[in-house]
Amino acid sequence: MQAMRERKHQETRDGKKSYDPPPHSPEMTRLNKRFGRVHGISSVLNMLSLAATLYYGVVLSKRLA
Repeated sequence: MQAMRERKHQETRDGKKSYDPPPHSPEMTRLNKRFGRVHGISSVLNMLSLAATLYYGVVLSKRLA
């Protein structure tokens, strides 16, 4: 959330959106990399959570039979 907020503030300072074509300011480049890293970690954790939930559901369903 913080990385996203910082990117929005930097967009205002630069007068250019984070997803506009390059070149970007060095600060925006740093913030884009940070946001990408946080977003990637979040996606991986969500996938692991989904896999764990599905596995747990299978384990529970085998007890019913």
